[in-house]
Amino acid sequence: MKEDRNMLPYNWISTPLETIISTVKGKKPKILGSKSNDLQIPYIDIKAIERKIFSKYTNRENCTMCEPDDNLIVWDGARCGWVGRGASGAVGSTLARIDTFNLSKSYLYYFLMSKFKEINTKPKGVGIPHVDRNIFYTFNFPLPPLPEQHRIVEKIEELFTRLDAGVENLKQVQAQLKRYRQSVLKATVKGRLTAEWREKHKNELEPADKLLERIQTERKKKLGNKYKEPTPPNTTDLPELPEGWVWAKLGQITHLITKGASPRWQGFDYADHGIKFIRSQNVGWGRLDTSKIAFLPEAFNMKEKKSILKKEDVLLNIVGASIGRAAIATEEVENANINQAVSVIRLIDGILINKFLMYYLISVDAQSRIHRKTVDVARANLSLTDISELCVPVPPFNEQIAIVEEIERLFSITNGSEALIEYELKRSQSLRQSVLKHAFLGKLVPQDPNDEPASVLLERIKADKGKAKKSKQMEIF
Repeated sequence: MKEDRNMLPYNWISTPLETIISTVKGKKPKILGSKSNDLQIPYIDIKAIERKIFSKYTNRENCTMCEPDDNLIVWDGARCGWVGRGASGAVGSTLARIDTFNLSKSYLYYFLMSKFKEINTKPKGVGIPHVDRNIFYTFNFPLPPLPEQHRIVEKIEELFTRLDAGVENLKQVQAQLKRYRQSVLKATVKGRLTAEWREKHKNELEPADKLLERIQTERKKKLGNKYKEPTPPNTTDLPELPEGWVWAKLGQITHLITKGASPRWQGFDYADHGIKFIRSQNVGWGRLDTSKIAFLPEAFNMKEKKSILKKEDVLLNIVGASIGRAAIATEEVENANINQAVSVIRLIDGILINKFLMYYLISVDAQSRIHRKTVDVARANLSLTDISELCVPVPPFNEQIAIVEEIERLFSITNGSEALIEYELKRSQSLRQSVLKHAFLGKLVPQDPNDEPASVLLERIKADKGKAKKSKQMEIF
């Protein structure tokens, strides 16, 4: 938002930010540790002001102190320009305290909030980004009379409270829709989704155990001496399936279970075009996100030809925090390659439908079994053996078709609602910016002709700031 001085109300004034504030950089205390009798003062970092999480404490030695109503700005790091408040303690070394003089700290807080994107996208520094002083201090600050500052803050907080309530309601509905989708998948595993369909077609279905037996016989004929008889799954802790269904290990019903690899040559960088490269961030919960596909140079020599994708492959994340997310390879990514965090599952035709498997993999039932094999989510990983040994329910083939159709029918009902919620959540952010824009143009509350003009207030601010600076110099001397 750029201020137009001519658009401000008659009793406002525009002035560079540096004329009305001063900043005091935080410091790293000499002593820092867990809370104790000697260390009682919270060390204020981003977590402390954003989530009220105090993980370190200090004493007053070599500290820059702050109070709950002080504005603190992230001066160094990826979130430089972010402003927070509401904490008392020692200001962290990556933060700075913003001092004001005869000015509403809350009014300044909302002004700086409106400037976050402009500050954050134009940082100074190559290694660790930090706030560019040439941008920060030269912002034209729209200064209203002091009473109007308080009225503006009151109105902003009233409107933001309403927006917060609306956002909270939207998120609750969003959570309910997610629970509904999981209940649909849970009903699928238990066979409830197609109970009526199954009863109606019970004389037409080939039981899944007979289907598996027939497929294994065909594989045995095809592979000859290379064929290995699969060990039956251990169903001890598996839920009971409807009649005609059977549990099977993924290794029994797949042509291929593999994973990709990441390039490892010196100086490697992704290209603007070339070989499509699918990473774990592309694999969502039942959806492949192709909006941010990476590319490998055309010269990249694929050693693992089997990790080249085919349309209809099932993709499963097997490393890190996104472990368990699954999607299906579309025509758009055919012949793409995958990295080591993604597994390819290529099914034998005629046993399991890829969409049925994908929906099962993202169900609570499958997720509990997947995460049971991991310990630390941040470093979690599934081996190819883990995937091969994973048990999945196999209904009769025609019932799988009916199940997938019913899942997608029910999900289509929620998709429209979820899209609308996402739109409204984004719109709420735009509304916040609109509120702030109107606030700093003097259009949020009416002006009071009895208010002292901002020009008089500005002179008093300058005088008070000068006194504070002189007092600090005397203290140092």
